[in-house]
Amino acid sequence: GMCVTILYNTKIYDGSIIGACSVVKGIISNNCIAAGLPARIIRENIAWCRDAEAEDIAEVEPQYINYTISE
Repeated sequence: GMCVTILYNTKIYDGSIIGACSVVKGIISNNCIAAGLPARIIRENIAWCRDAEAEDIAEVEPQYINYTISE
């Protein structure tokens, strides 16, 4: 996202999206959407795909599926 502030010792794992104007501190798991001040995870198990009609992660091609792993 635009105008995001990422603080020291923050980890953002693969496939995650950070909302605009968020302040991120800590760990953001893979394939999550995080936003806010401070940023918090608002959705898990997201995936990028070319199929605009997909409404569920199970409907996308297998190479795009990477479920969220909490630490």
